[in-house]
Amino acid sequence: MNKKYTCFIMLAFFSLSFNINAQNPAWIWAKRAGGTNFDYGYSVCNDASGNVFVTGTFSSQNITFGSYTLTKTGAGYSTDIFLVKYDSQGNVLWAKSAGGTSDDSGESVCVDTNGNVFVTGYFKSSTITFGSYILSNAGNADVLL
Repeated sequence: MNKKYTCFIMLAFFSLSFNINAQNPAWIWAKRAGGTNFDYGYSVCNDASGNVFVTGTFSSQNITFGSYTLTKTGAGYSTDIFLVKYDSQGNVLWAKSAGGTSDDSGESVCVDTNGNVFVTGYFKSSTITFGSYILSNAGNADVLL
């Protein structure tokens, strides 16, 4: 049976951008993003300015974050990595993707005190491209940073 599944990531784990109070948390904002296949957010962090970063994986051919659309590199149900930056009000500032021809995933994201963003995960593609950087896989799945 060939079903087309739609899975929308609720960014930032349902945008857990809420104000934590002792009694009753109040949601500050919530966003959705996704495409027509399986798309998952795996990690979220924020910087000193209150910007929020989310990384994960997407198998949709195209995935949209606000006005930014990312296109998957591989075919079929292969996955690529996404990294998105939101401001403190939930507006998308930028979105980037990386991938190859097989399954690649961003598993964790953090930001240092200088504002540098770090993503770790894995890639099963023989090569994966991050802008002008190309990493080669030495086995079944390799770690990326």
